[in-house]
Parts: sequence; C-alpha cells; structure tokens
Amino acid sequence: ATESGPTAVAQPQAERRSYRVGWLDPGRVSTPYQDIVRQALVGYPRDIAFEYRYAGGRVDRLPELAAELVQLRVDVVFAVGNQASQAAKQATSTIPIVIVGSDGGGSSANVTGVTYSSPDLARSWLRLLKEMRPALSRVAVLYAADASSRGELASLQSAGANAGVAIQAYPLHEGDALGSLLARPAGERAEAIVVPGGPAALVYLPRLIDLANRARIPTVYGSAEFAEAGGLVAYGPSTPAIYRRAGAYIGKILGPANPRDLPIEQPSRSELVVNLKTARALGLTLPEPLVRRADRVLQ
Repeated sequence: ATESGPTAVAQPQAERRSYRVGWLDPGRVSTPYQDIVRQALVGYPRDIAFEYRYAGGRVDRLPELAAELVQLRVDVVFAVGNQASQAAKQATSTIPIVIVGSDGGGSSANVTGVTYSSPDLARSWLRLLKEMRPALSRVAVLYAADASSRGELASLQSAGANAGVAIQAYPLHEGDALGSLLARPAGERAEAIVVPGGPAALVYLPRLIDLANRARIPTVYGSAEFAEAGGLVAYGPSTPAIYRRAGAYIGKILGPANPRDLPIEQPSRSELVVNLKTARALGLTLPEPLVRRADRVLQ
C-alpha cells in the first residue's frame, strides 16, 4: 500500500509532546539494538514510543508491515537494511525514514540515516585473507539478496580483479550455498570465504557461520557479531555505533530537522575481531601480526 497525500516531507508538529517511531526490521526481535536506539534518544525532551514490526526473516512481509506503520501515522519510520528501506519508501513519500545499514537505494527527500557500506571494506577483506593465505587465488562470497550485499559483491569483484583473485558468488537465497561451493573440482574450489555484513546478512547469521566453518577455510565476515557468534575473523563497522548514530538522526528529525538536510552517513571506522577459539577448532593458524592488530581477540 502506498500512502497518498502531498509530496512535501511531513514534519512533526512543534506543539506535540508525544511521538511514535515505527521500527521496520527484516529479522527477529533484538532487544539490545532497541536499547541502543532508545539510549541515543535520552535527553530529547519528548515522549517517544516505538511501534515494532519484525518480519522474522520473511522479507516478503516487509511491504505489508511498512503499510501498517504508515496507517498508524507514525512520525518516523526506522528501517533496518535495504529491503526494509525499500518497503518503507514504497509505502510513504511523506513520513521521514531513517535507514540503518542500507545504501539508501537512491535519493529521496524523506530518507536519511547511516549505511554499513564503505568503499575500502572489500579491499580490506581481501588483504586479510591474503595475510592468512598468501597464495590465495579464489574466494567465495556468501551474500544475502539485498542491494547492499550485492554492492559489496561488486566491490569484491573489482578488488579481486586488481589483486588477481577470482571471486565466486553464492547467493544465499538460491539453496545450498555450501554444497555448491564444495561441489566444484578441487582445482576450482574457493580457498577462502567472505561474508559481507549488514542487517540482511545478520538474518542468516547462524546459517552463515555453520556454512563457513564446515568448509574449514579462512573466512572474513563484515560484522563483529559473526566473530562473537563463532565466526573466524570479522572486519567492519561497529553495529552498535551505527544504530547509535541512526538513533541520533531520529532525535534530530523529531527536533524537527528535515531529512533532506541530513546526509546519509558512512561509518567512520571499522573494527577487527579475531576468534582464536574458532581458529583452534578449525585447525587454522592465524598470523601473529593479524592477531596483534585486532581490536578484540576472543579466546
């Protein structure tokens, strides 16, 4: 459903003291992230309530859930990931939308927020894998079907071409990604794996870690949550920091600021997390310089 009305971006009324934020998420309930966003709004002199809509991994439900939030006349839609962002944009052109972990999907007057994407991430992932396996020539990419993950895949393909590394793409929505990877002849099989981060990938977190660890080859993930949950190495922006910044954007819009005056932010830094327990379980030895550079080492 699409909201009808004027094309100008709606702004919260200055005299109102109570506001509602609609949270649109492709995954499952995540209380820690809810708390981070709420804490980012502490100090704003307003009564702010949240309406939560989680798709539970069923991204086909996002348009329906976005329409529900529009019908509730929330003051801001908080959209997690590209698929939620697209659903929110299709549902309204007037209610401000704050995205988190999305590339924005093209310019819109009512959209702002914080993205996971950074032009240097793909090169950094390949450098880390080369450090673990210097003769690396083939890398598998296990990626979600959202636009942000496809963008990271394109960046990896470009970086791989420059580094002499062949990139093999395995979209998660097309069935048995690991089976397809391992079915290749030994001389064509990937020697390492990259799993881009972001909200869409986090929906698949347990499955992705299981797939990569069963392959028993060096793997780099794009979000620290993967290493914390048993992945080998993660390098990417801090997810809590991204949610915190997105929460601050909600506060500014309720200020009220106009979304068109708030540029979509890229993360300012990334963190390196190494899981030595996983390395031992997989029989992999990580280079000492890599371990020493890590922001966090999980034993």
